[in-house]
Amino acid sequence: MWTCLKGSKKNFTGRGYTNRHIACNTKAVNDFSDTFQLAYVHNTFMQPEQFKFLKSRGEDFAPDLEKYALSEMLQWIYRSRVRDDKEINLYLPSSRMRGFLEDWMDGKVV
Repeated sequence: MWTCLKGSKKNFTGRGYTNRHIACNTKAVNDFSDTFQLAYVHNTFMQPEQFKFLKSRGEDFAPDLEKYALSEMLQWIYRSRVRDDKEINLYLPSSRMRGFLEDWMDGKVV
C-alpha cells in the first residue's frame, strides 16, 4: 500500500503495486487490512483553506500542526494490518514525518 500527492502519482506507477495506492486522507477503509508493505511518500501539511477557516472561527491551530500531520499519517498507517497488532514494513522517506512517528512511538507526543 502506498500514497503520495495526487500530482506525483504518475511518477510512482509500475507493475503490481500501482493498484495498491490509497489516498493519504482515506479514512475508514478495510480493503487494505491485510497489507504489511507500506510506503508513505508524503510530507503532510494542513491545507491553507482549512487553516484559514479554523483561524477565522477563533481556533488557534498553529501549535498543533505537527499533531495534525502525525494524526493524518497514523490514520493512513492504520488502514494496514497494524490495526490487528501485526508487524508491518513502513517506508517513510520524509525525515520530518519519520521524526513525528518516532517521537510518538517514544511517548514524546501527547
